[in-house]
Formats: sequence, structure tokens, C-alpha cells
Amino acid sequence: MNAMDVPVIVFAYKRPDHLRKTLAALAASKGAKDTDVFIFCDGPRKPADADAVARTRKVAQNANGFRSVFVCAAEANQGLGPSVIAGVSRVLAEHDAVIVVEDDVEVAPGFLTFMRESLTRYHHDRRVFSVAGYALPVEGREAFGDVFFVPRICSWGWATWRDRWRSVDWDASSYQSFINDRRARAEFSRAGRDMLDMLVNQIEGEAESWAIRFDFGRFVNGDALTLYPVQSLAQNIGADGSGQHQGSTTHYETQVCSQIHFEFPQQVREAESMTREFARFYPRPWPSRLAIWARRLHVHGPMRDLFRYVFDNPKVRT
Repeated sequence: MNAMDVPVIVFAYKRPDHLRKTLAALAASKGAKDTDVFIFCDGPRKPADADAVARTRKVAQNANGFRSVFVCAAEANQGLGPSVIAGVSRVLAEHDAVIVVEDDVEVAPGFLTFMRESLTRYHHDRRVFSVAGYALPVEGREAFGDVFFVPRICSWGWATWRDRWRSVDWDASSYQSFINDRRARAEFSRAGRDMLDMLVNQIEGEAESWAIRFDFGRFVNGDALTLYPVQSLAQNIGADGSGQHQGSTTHYETQVCSQIHFEFPQQVREAESMTREFARFYPRPWPSRLAIWARRLHVHGPMRDLFRYVFDNPKVRT
């Protein structure tokens, strides 16, 4: 695999200012001028979104600083999950690996270098399922040098290989046997109890997440690992309430580093202490538990409508 031929995919929707920052940071990353970039822009969800979507597409069309830029604009709204699955699959049909960012991720100068070196080094090691660019602000990372391995994927600046991606069953056909196996459930969620709830809400509910299905694919394929940098090479700039799937929070804030040279371990081994730190950082959220409980009691629809009515109408809350 030629590391310099690994393209970058950027997914965007209706946040032109965020996309502008994402592309500027990516263009400033070492190796950007030798990088082909594919920007997938989703269509408007409702008529009121059309203007923001159009402005976002203009930012994409004016992107520069790369070897080439290809913009694919969807006519209709696909949603993030279907967009990512279709877009990554499309690019991986022609490439051995891909690097992926969304329009709310700002990367560091060494991001592309780290991703390419990781993809090259672990290309043939199926114990490594993906590569992360974001590092959680948790204790104990420094004990692992430049990188560590944890059984959980990351969606904020990441990379994977064609064979790993194609191994994922997006219908999660083994879900029923998995959900009835207590030990399997515990193993799957050992890097965060939120993982199990996300999977249940995806399969049994109305979620459209590609990420939790990708993570389930990681687990089904030998409980493989994700390579993380010790110092974060990406940060989420969309936790400001502007996104479709995340509200405003400072919980994930971290400082990106300026490192551009990395050392990788000879052995692929789970950093169990970091897995425990991840589990503490990602507790089981009560809204997910409530949604699962309501769905199984067949009252999810009315409760969902009530919550939307309350939270979408300020006068009701006062």
C-alpha cells in the first residue's frame, strides 16, 4: 500500500463555517498537498436548511491546498449514517484505505502523517481495525509513549482499511445471539457502557449511526482494537449545539498537539488501563436507558413526542 495514495474523505451538511475551519486545518497538515480529498455534501433535510446547505457546498467547491478535490453533492437528504457508509464504500472501491473527517473536526499538523504511518504499519494486522485521531482527556496516557490500543472505534478523525470496512455486516445479523449473551455484552462495552445502549437503540430503535455498527463489526471480527494517539491530533469543534447529533458540551475538550514524528510498538496489545479510563469517561447515559425501557414497554412513541414538544417549545418549559 502506498501511504501517499490514501485519500481523505470529508463529510459535510449545513455548517459552512465549521467546514471552512475543518478544510483549513486539513490543508495545513503535513502531506496535504499530496492528498486527494473527497467531500460528500448531504442534501437539505427541510426547506429551511437549503440556504445553509448551499453555502456549505460553496465552501467545499472552493477548497484548495490539496492535490485534488472532488465534491459529491446529494440531491436529497440521506442522513449521516447512510452518507458515511455509502461514501466510504464508494472511495474504498478504488483505494486500499481511507482517512475520514466530518465537518466538525479540526486536525493537527501531524494528523495525516500519523494516519498514513499507522495505515502502512498495520495494513496486514487484522488485530487493528481502525486508527483514531482524537485522544480523550483522560489520565494515564503518557505511560504508553506515542500510541495505545483500545477496543473502541473513534469517529472524530479516523482511518481504516478496505478489508476491515468490507467485513462489517451493516445489518448486524448476529445481534440477537449477541444481546442474549451476557458475557459478550460485557466484553463489547468494556471501553464504555454507552456502547451497548447505542447498539440497542440502533438495532431496535430509530438511530442512524454508522459508528456503532462499525464498532460492532470490530467486536464481531475478533474483538479487534483501535490505535489511538497519546496526544490528540484532532478536536471536535462542533460540540457547540450546531450539529444534528450532539448538543453543546465541554466534556470532550482537548488540546491538539504539534507532534509530527511518531513511534509505534512492535506488539499489538490492548492497553487495559486505558480501556478502564475509557469506561469511566463514557458512562451509561440515562436518556439511552430511558429510550430502551420505553421502547420495550411500547410507550416510546408517545414519550418521544412529549419530549420533543417540551424541548422544542420554550414556553412549555417556563
